Amino acid sequence: MYYESTKESIISAEKLLQKTIAYAPKSCEANFMLAAVIIYQVILRYSSNSTADAKEALTFARRAVSLNSNNEYAHVYLGVAQYLLDKRDFAISELRRAIEINPNNALAYAALGNVLCTKNPDESIECNKKALRINPRDPINYYPYSALAWAYFMKGKYSVTINWLKKAIQMNPYYRPSHVYLITSLVKLNKLEEAKAAWEYYLEYYPGETISKIKNYFTWDKRGVDHIFQALSKIGVPD
Repeated sequence: MYYESTKESIISAEKLLQKTIAYAPKSCEANFMLAAVIIYQVILRYSSNSTADAKEALTFARRAVSLNSNNEYAHVYLGVAQYLLDKRDFAISELRRAIEINPNNALAYAALGNVLCTKNPDESIECNKKALRINPRDPINYYPYSALAWAYFMKGKYSVTINWLKKAIQMNPYYRPSHVYLITSLVKLNKLEEAKAAWEYYLEYYPGETISKIKNYFTWDKRGVDHIFQALSKIGVPD
């Protein structure tokens, strides 16, 4: 069973939240939730202009924090919006603040773990594992699974990376990073036939995918992604 937010459902949520804010502009919850649905459009590639939408999400998240500086989710989504705009240090600061407010917020740990993948893999691993311990049945645990895998990749532990990615893909085969991280790890281990098979499986969910399209996905954090594009080229994925 996998969890998928469709484009239609997210757009419907956005419209409802816009109406809510029109009636209650000082609602912290409505503002951070609107930031959240815009962020999910960017992450899931439903956005036609990811930079503009990330900036819009940033505006609503900042407003939420200004309305209630002790709301942990306002800080979480402000942090994620900063990350999408490649302002990683600001993102880390906001996510740490969310954890200070609530040390049991699994989403905050997962988001921080994702941001730290390439900057501090050891702390990233710690954060993602904590998120999974706090909420082991969360339907979006494919997110910390995938981030955990990439942190292990940065440490050169490709076999461990593959194990986590298989869990992530089983949980949600529509999440692109899990697929491309898996293919990259298989190429690093010189398992080229398995990597090609993994690519074919990916195409079942995203037909017609190319390296250029995948590059457009990784617009907010380009650190470490050269490994991905080199691996895809090695198994003959078209530009």
